[in-house]
Parts: sequence; structure tokens; C-alpha cells
Amino acid sequence: MKRTLALILAVVMVFALCACGSGSSAPAQTTTKTEPSASETASAPAASGEKVTIKLCAIDPAEQNTNDVLRECIAEISERTNGMVDIQLYTDGQMLVYAEGVEAVMSNANVIVVSQSSYLSDYLPFMSVFGSPYVFPSREVALEFFHSDFFAGLAQEAEEAGVHIICADALTGFRSMITNVPVTSVDELRKLNVRIAGLDGLIQLFENMGCNYQVFPFGECFNALQTGAIDGLENTPTGINSGHFYDAINPLYYDLTNHIMDGYFLITGAEFWASIPEEYRDVIQEVLGQWGTKTTALLEEQEAELFDLMIENGTEIVEIEDLSEFRSYAEPIVKAMDRGEEILTEIARIEAELG
Repeated sequence: MKRTLALILAVVMVFALCACGSGSSAPAQTTTKTEPSASETASAPAASGEKVTIKLCAIDPAEQNTNDVLRECIAEISERTNGMVDIQLYTDGQMLVYAEGVEAVMSNANVIVVSQSSYLSDYLPFMSVFGSPYVFPSREVALEFFHSDFFAGLAQEAEEAGVHIICADALTGFRSMITNVPVTSVDELRKLNVRIAGLDGLIQLFENMGCNYQVFPFGECFNALQTGAIDGLENTPTGINSGHFYDAINPLYYDLTNHIMDGYFLITGAEFWASIPEEYRDVIQEVLGQWGTKTTALLEEQEAELFDLMIENGTEIVEIEDLSEFRSYAEPIVKAMDRGEEILTEIARIEAELG
């Protein structure tokens, strides 16, 4: 099905080239108008001295700080290329995100997509590992891994498969549990009925732990908590605060299970990337290549404020001294994945090296 969709997109791109000519010359900005169709992202390879127009498709809300950093990057690229690279930012998941975004990348549309690694797993199976439970013990280790020669080798494999990874290190934070009673062990978690995200590795983890869980849209969580349909859910500090779940139940506990390190990759099609004149490509890579690191630093700094906000609203933070019990249920899941054991070994090496 995915190959068929990719073929359809490729055909649409050819017709768009014949009908539309060059792309828009609008200045880089967050767009809130009607969503363009996939065909409107098609563009012929640019010659030196010809303007390059790129749609940058982001998931987060327009006001999210991840997008603030993207806007800064876009402005710098425009300035350094004298306006010859026109990157148009689409936020709020309004254009070509998730699986649809990856399909556009694989079809070499003129897009750059903010994506979670799991959506690349149909083409690059090892990508499933990075969104799986208990892979990274800390942001520090994750950053070191994504800047390592080992990951550079994986990025080269991605390039050969048709995906250019601009950066992979926008680490939005650990996912943990909020619950109506404190949780410090797997046995305590088994007594609850919780909502989890529909990630394969996360579902397998809760299956292995023998927990009661449900998968349904995040937007329904507040009402489910308030009515007692669930006893808790898992998400990042940003997600927990944006959902105002401390208004749904009292008392509320944020149990630091730290089971998944959430993060974003910034990707584009390898052929489309190669079609951009080298002088522009170098600037885009240099500037957007720093988006992940800048975003991670910003989010890490603001995380303390998010915890303070939760505490102010009556949430108790529950520290879990030893996560080894939780990790023991996750390790077989990750090791069974493509390159899983190899990646875990490299991460363990980095963790030991950092001390």
C-alpha cells in the first residue's frame, strides 16, 4: 500500500512540474491558510542562482517553542542565502505529517518533515528502536549517541535508502505516568487501568508487564480521567501540562517511570536534497542541523518550570529510585528489533564512558 501511494505521489509530482512551474516566492513564515495538496509540494531540481522553495511540515502547535527555533533557523537561512532559499513553515500538523510526511519524503517532494523515528520503520526497520521503551537512560546519553560515528553509519544507510537525516537530536523529554495513586513498581502499576500511546514498543511493554491499558486519542483523556474510566495515562511533562489533567482528578501523581525518550528527526528525500545547489544545501544543513540540539537545550531548561507548574497545581512528583524492574520487561522487546541489540550495546558503551 505504501509503495502504491509513493508511486501515485511521484506521478502527481511530474504533472505538477508541467502545470505549475516554479514554487512560491512568499517569505518564510508560519502558515495558517488552507492546507496545500501533496502535488503543490513538487518542484523541479534547482539550478545555481534559481530560488529553492521548500515546505517545512511540523507537528507541534504554532506557538510551541520547537517551532520558535525553526522560525529562527528559517530566517537565518533566508538571510545567508539572500532570500534564494524560501522555506515555508506549516505547523499544527496541518500538512504532510506522520506516515503521510514520510511518504512525501520518499517521493522526493520538496519538503522537509519533522517526524518521529517510528514512522520511518517501514523503510528503515532499525528506526523502531529509537521510539522504544528504556532505550536511552538520559538526554545526555541520547545526544552523545546521535552525534556518534555509530549513528553516522546508520544515517548513511538511511541516505542510501532515500532519506536524508538533517538532524535526529530534538529530544522533547521522557514519557512518564500520571496516576490517581502513587506508582513506584510494576506491581502497583498492574492494579490500575491506564491510557497509553499507540506505539508498538509501548504496547508490548505493557503486555509484558501484565498491565491493564487502553489506546485512544489523547484529546479524550481529560474526560476519561474525570469520569474514572481510566486511572492514569503516560506522556511528557509538556503533554501533561497542555492537557491540564490536574484539573481532572485530585490527588494526581506524576510517577517518573521515564519509559520512553520522545524526540523528533528532521528529514527530507535524498534525491530532492541532492537536487539543491551545494552552496544552499551547505547552509541549510549547517543551520537546520542545529535545530535539534537547540530545541533540546531549550526544552530541558523549561522542563523544570513545567514540573513547578504541576506542583503548583497539586501534582505530586514520585521519584522511582530503581527502574531496573521496568527495564527488564523492555529489554527483550528492543533486542528482538532490527539492530536492537547492537544499538543497545553502543548506548551502554556511551553511558559507561560518560560515567
